Amino acid sequence: LKTARLNAGLKQEDVAAKLKKPQSYISKIERGERRVDAAELKELAKILKKDINYFLS
Repeated sequence: LKTARLNAGLKQEDVAAKLKKPQSYISKIERGERRVDAAELKELAKILKKDINYFLS
């Protein structure tokens, strides 16, 4: 997730705002402290302009 976010030129705050979540939410996902459900993964893929399979491989 972090690599895709950085490649998209986005900050954690940018992604969090698009998800309507706090920045700490994205930080925890990137550190592996929080799991992402299918709906969130789909939304993250859309925000980061990646195919969902990018995150599953």
